[in-house]
Amino acid sequence: MSLIDDVRQVMQDIVAPEIKSLNARMDGLEKTVDAKLATMDAKLKAMDDRIDTKLGAMDAKLKAMDDRIDTKLGAMDARIDSLTREMNLRFEQVEERAVARYSEINRKFEQVEERAAARYGEINRKIEQVEERAAARYNEIDRKFEQSEERAAVRHELVMAKFEVVVGRLDIDRRLDRLESEQSKRLQA
Repeated sequence: MSLIDDVRQVMQDIVAPEIKSLNARMDGLEKTVDAKLATMDAKLKAMDDRIDTKLGAMDAKLKAMDDRIDTKLGAMDARIDSLTREMNLRFEQVEERAVARYSEINRKFEQVEERAAARYGEINRKIEQVEERAAARYNEIDRKFEQSEERAAVRHELVMAKFEVVVGRLDIDRRLDRLESEQSKRLQA
C-alpha cells in the first residue's frame, strides 16, 4: 500500500469513530431541539388561541359600547332636533305676536295722529275765529276811535283786545304743548 492509503486508513480509524459519535450526538440534539420547538409551537398556539379569545371578547365589548354610544347619540340628536323645532316654533310665535303688536301700535299711533291733526285743525279754526273777531273788534274800535274824541280810551280797548288775542294764543300754545306731551307719553306707553 501506499502512503496515501495508509494515511487514509489511519484517518478512518481515528476520525471515523469520532464523526460517528458526533453524528449521534447531533441527531440527539436535533431531536431535543425538535421536541423543544414542538413544545414552544404548542405553547405559542395556546397563547394565540387565548389572545384571539381575549380579542374577540374585547371586540364584542367594544361593539356593545359602540352600540350604546350610537343609541345615546341618536337620542341626543333627537332631543336636539326636538328642542330646535320647539325653539323655532316659539320664535315664530314671538315674531307673529311682535308683528301683530307692532301693527296694533302703528294703528293706534295713526289714530292718535288723526285725532291730533283734527284737534290741531280745530285749534287753528278757533285761532282764526279769534283773529277774525279780534280784527273785527279792532276795526270797530278803530272806527270808534276815528269818530270819538276820546282816542285814548279807544286805544286802550284796542290794546286790551290785542292783549286778549295774545293771551288766547298763549293759552292755545300751552294747550297744544300739553296735547303733544300727552300724545308722546301715550306713544311711549
